[in-house]
Amino acid sequence: MRNIFLLTVFIFGLSSIYWWEEVHKKEQALMEDYQASLYPRIGWPVEYLEVGHLVAQKKDNHLFYGTIEIDEKNIVSYLELFKYIVLDEKLDKAPEGDLSWVLRIVINKESFEFSQANNLTGEFYLKISKGVTAEFYRAHSDKYFEGIYRNRAEKLMGSYGNLLRELSKTEKILGAESLLTMDVEQFVRQLSKGSEAIIDFKRTSTFPEAIDNLNYDQNKFQQLKKAIEDISIVDIVSDKNDRKMIATLSFLSGKQHKVFKLYQWDGKSFLKENNKDIFFQITDTAVESLFTPIKSLWGKKLPWIAKVDWFNTPLALEHDKKNYGFKVDKRLNFYFDGVVPNTEQTQALKELYCYLLFCSEQYGYFNVTQYTKNKFDKKQWYEFKVGDRSLYFRVENQYLNIVDPQSKIEMKYIWSMMQTGDVFKTLF
Repeated sequence: MRNIFLLTVFIFGLSSIYWWEEVHKKEQALMEDYQASLYPRIGWPVEYLEVGHLVAQKKDNHLFYGTIEIDEKNIVSYLELFKYIVLDEKLDKAPEGDLSWVLRIVINKESFEFSQANNLTGEFYLKISKGVTAEFYRAHSDKYFEGIYRNRAEKLMGSYGNLLRELSKTEKILGAESLLTMDVEQFVRQLSKGSEAIIDFKRTSTFPEAIDNLNYDQNKFQQLKKAIEDISIVDIVSDKNDRKMIATLSFLSGKQHKVFKLYQWDGKSFLKENNKDIFFQITDTAVESLFTPIKSLWGKKLPWIAKVDWFNTPLALEHDKKNYGFKVDKRLNFYFDGVVPNTEQTQALKELYCYLLFCSEQYGYFNVTQYTKNKFDKKQWYEFKVGDRSLYFRVENQYLNIVDPQSKIEMKYIWSMMQTGDVFKTLF
């Protein structure tokens, strides 16, 4: 028994030694990777930081970009990216050839310049300067890369591309990678000329309000809400020129209220938050979301249309004292009484159906208005009878107009068959 006990102790001791050596090796490897990275070269504390146009300097023990104080946590988080920069070899002299330096970062009095990646190796050159002296290194990025690659060079190039994008994000330093960090309940857009639009995501309503007998498009509200909340900042700039303000944009969430002014110059769009001296550049797609037409949030089809049993409801087309009853099947095949539509007429009827039923986004209306005329001249229109209700439509140039006198709504569409014009008249 005593021998078994001693053997057990011996085996446990060997296992412990092996485990400790393995852990030590891993820790040693991590330490070596850390030492080989650029991170230890950072001179702390950071009193001066320059990345692109962003220049931050220490005042009263705090870093400031203009009048904006930078959170020290943002600086620490940003500079941790240097841990992914692995120094492979220190060079005796400057690299030969015409190098393109794509990014320059200055920390305190030390400058770090990054070259383009080598297409054959995926590595890059790093120039570290202080005063008149400069050191050159061959380096590579160790940042995780999820993309597809065929070899180590492609993997390193993908990794380096991601790293450069992260290092170029000055908004990361300012802690403003997203424009809005809020659940937007209401959005107010006011043009410099005075016109105002309000979109209330909480109540699903707009100002101007949807016209009578037309609902709101719930999906459109949700899509727009997400697009606005996801607006990202492309760049941050400081500009002291007298710029013309285009619109005021307000975002509300409970008691939280953010107000921005929209400016445009040099083909770019910028938002300036009230009481701040910097401009946030946003994408053209973001501008399109912010200027979504109010009417695009309204329902795209008449509410009663959605309730029609199209396969069992009596249907008819009428014009100039001629009347054709017809039926339609699930494949949009039309069966007329007393007439057989030709190919163009059948296609035109299918298009008319799709506009009424809003088959897809391309069939959304160009404009919708309240129909206010007291009298309706049927001679100028084709009548589409759906059970005991009637719609009236006509093709004018490139537009299809549909009027529902009972709902007092007129919808205008861009006619998809504008090249063939009005093919309905050949039916009558």
